[in-house]
Amino acid sequence: MSDRTAVSAVLCTALGTCLVVLGGSFAAGVAAGEPPSASRDGRPAWDNERAQSFLGKYILIGLTYEAEDGVLLRREQLHGRIAFAHPTEGFCVSLEGQKFGMIYWMPPDLRPFTAASPGEYRLRSTGEIVSDPDLIADWIVTEHTVVRPAVELRRLEPGPCRR
Repeated sequence: MSDRTAVSAVLCTALGTCLVVLGGSFAAGVAAGEPPSASRDGRPAWDNERAQSFLGKYILIGLTYEAEDGVLLRREQLHGRIAFAHPTEGFCVSLEGQKFGMIYWMPPDLRPFTAASPGEYRLRSTGEIVSDPDLIADWIVTEHTVVRPAVELRRLEPGPCRR
């Protein structure tokens, strides 16, 4: 793992394939020169006021999938409104565009969130154009294979964000 990333969540399927979700660079979402902080349990620090300020914001999500050895597997972009923020469950995004009606869960890590510059963004994965999003969050997802079965966690699912 490079020094620019930190594990935000580990998602595993029942077949034993695990995805380690890595937040963007340490600088993302942190003041320049300020080191990332972590809570006592090793998770990235949670700023509830900042997280709650994201509710209702339109976000563009960039996902880069890599193999364990760093080889690029694929890239995907999603977009929608942040509907829910929780310090252990993460962020629920009600998706728009081609994934309208679906939700996407992001780990409870504030570091990858940055303000988006005004303008139009063309999604390479779908060709959609997103105009003037409020936020951008880029994630690196590293696929790992494990020998023991693990619990499956849902990240992309139909329906509204409910808790």
